[in-house]
Amino acid sequence: MTKRAIHLYPWDGGTEADQDMPDQVYCGTDGEMTDEQLTNDWRYVTCKRCIKIRDKELATLAADDRDQKVKLFDEAQAITEGLGHKNVATAIRALIAEIDGRHAQHSRDSDELRKLCAARDSARRERDQLKAENEALRAELAGLRTGFDAQNAVIAGLRKDVERLDWIDDNYTGHGGGAEFNLRLHLPCDIDDGGLRHAIDAAMGKGGEA
Repeated sequence: MTKRAIHLYPWDGGTEADQDMPDQVYCGTDGEMTDEQLTNDWRYVTCKRCIKIRDKELATLAADDRDQKVKLFDEAQAITEGLGHKNVATAIRALIAEIDGRHAQHSRDSDELRKLCAARDSARRERDQLKAENEALRAELAGLRTGFDAQNAVIAGLRKDVERLDWIDDNYTGHGGGAEFNLRLHLPCDIDDGGLRHAIDAAMGKGGEA
C-alpha cells in the first residue's frame, strides 16, 4: 500500500472572530483526506506540490529581499556620495569619528561649565563676604561719627570756655581777687561752675558791664 502524502493544512485553530477552517490544503489538492494527511507544521509535510509551492514562495521572498537590500544600498550610496565620501564604510567611519568628536566636545563643554559654575559660586561667596565686611565697616563708621560728635561737642564747650577766659582776662585783669570779681558780677560766693558760666555769658552779652 502506497503511503499517502502529508499536506500542509494552514489552520492553527483560528481566532475568536474567525473560526472558519480553510477550504483546501496548501497545494490545492482536492479529495477526501484523513487527519493523518494534514499538518500545520512544515517539518512533517511530504507533499511534493506543497513543498514546491513553498520553495517558490521562499525564492520570491528572497528575491524581493535582495531587491530591497540593493535599493537601500543604492540609496545609502547616493547619500554617501552626496556627503563627499567614496563608499558607505568610509561614511560610517567618518560618522563615528564625528560622534566621538561631539562626545569629546560635550565633555570639554561640561568641564568648562563646571568651572564657570564653581567660579560663579566663588564670586557669590566673595560678594557675601564683602557685603558683610561693608556692613561691619558701616557700623564702625557710625560709631566713629557718634564719637566725633561727642568730641566736637566737648571741643565746642572748651572753645566757649576759652572765650569766657579771654573775656575775663580782657575785662577784669587787675581788679583784685576772686571776691571782688564775684562782687562786680553780682555773684554769690558759693556759685557752681554752671552758674558761673551763665553769669559770665550774661555779662559778655552786656558788653562787660557788671
